[in-house]
Amino acid sequence: MVQQQNIGEALRILKQADQAAPGSANLNFNLSLLYEAEDQLIPAVDHARNYLRLAPGAIDRQDVENRIREMEDELRRNPRTVMDAGGCGDVHTWAQRERAIAVRSKDRERVQAILGILISSQRGECDKARPLADAYKSRYR
Repeated sequence: MVQQQNIGEALRILKQADQAAPGSANLNFNLSLLYEAEDQLIPAVDHARNYLRLAPGAIDRQDVENRIREMEDELRRNPRTVMDAGGCGDVHTWAQRERAIAVRSKDRERVQAILGILISSQRGECDKARPLADAYKSRYR
């Protein structure tokens, strides 16, 4: 999924794996990277710290500590809210793919509509995201 630039789907899969094996240092490391790629720095820092706790002798410890410091500095400069695409990950994944199509169309209204769906689905507001996605599909498909 990462190679296909589908970070949202990769994140969903690894979150499921983390539920099955929450003590995995590797999963925490990879979740940290994926959350960081999605600009969700709060869970990225949490998973990076979990990685260091689960792998205290990690050879890349200094690199991970530096990443944590950089993310914390960014959070101080630009605070974030925690996003949760888990509630409606299917809508979020679809909207991520559709965003590229909307951007290529150069239709500003279409781009705004898909961004609204992305934001709602990221926040876990499925009761809002799903009707927006249905309306979008009926209008643009």
